[in-house]
Amino acid sequence: MSVRLLVCLIAFWGEFTASIGNVNEIAQGNDVSYSCLSGEAPWTGPRHDNTVRVKINRTEYLLIKNFQKQNEANYICGNEKVNLQLKSASSKDKSVLFRASEGDSLFLFCKTILNSSFNATWFWRPHNSNTTDKIINLGLDSTHFGNRLQIKNKNNDFSASITPVDWSDSGIYKCEISSSPARTVFEVVVVRVHADPQHPNNGDDVTLKCEISNQIQKIKLYWINRKTQENFPNPHQLRNVTAGQMNWACAVFNSSTLKALIPLTLTISQPPGESKTTASPDVSQTAPDSQGSVIHLLL
Repeated sequence: MSVRLLVCLIAFWGEFTASIGNVNEIAQGNDVSYSCLSGEAPWTGPRHDNTVRVKINRTEYLLIKNFQKQNEANYICGNEKVNLQLKSASSKDKSVLFRASEGDSLFLFCKTILNSSFNATWFWRPHNSNTTDKIINLGLDSTHFGNRLQIKNKNNDFSASITPVDWSDSGIYKCEISSSPARTVFEVVVVRVHADPQHPNNGDDVTLKCEISNQIQKIKLYWINRKTQENFPNPHQLRNVTAGQMNWACAVFNSSTLKALIPLTLTISQPPGESKTTASPDVSQTAPDSQGSVIHLLL
């Protein structure tokens, strides 16, 4: 092989690998969040129910919740390129997962691919408890979780799932595989969204509240109006609510990283004795001290 041909092959291979981008291995069930400065098209890549693309001010965000096989792909935003693949085994992983207090699910990945046969034990310490870890025994129903908890015990896969998630599930979860000093650790933070009053009439004042089960440093909460494309601090007060202000989401940020989007849909009724009128334009009427900024949601 000539030197010129070898150089050409090396150059071609370099272009090929660069086009793939950095390869990041993601544990099944974990969340993925990336961002890049806007100015070009939003993040490319597969679109699934667990994938959200959102533009907030001048930043494009990609959020994949509960990462699965279907999400394996290349994702590109401007000069940012990343290749996401499922991890085959856990290894001293530490993750923080945010889940909604209603209707959400949780998958905690714990697996080894070594040929030997292993056992594993799950530990759980609630955020509201100062006691030592509560042991979740494999194959037994937990008093707290009941039949919401399922733990695998097959082919050295000891992953756990909780469906549906409850506010009281907040805490630290650890999976310890026998003969291994490493622990897979998950911190589960539950997010609760609600409106006061819960069932407002057209023209009422409404307060939107978003709260988390455990306060973590650098966590910030915002409210996003999914129709007007504005975001506001939490809590957020609406004046004279209208049908154009039904669809909201609580955005959870850890510093500048988007960690979760929790939806809230208001059921707005007509006051008794008042005839139904056409919905007003999608303009948020907010409390005087609220400051909104434009965003673009791509769901």
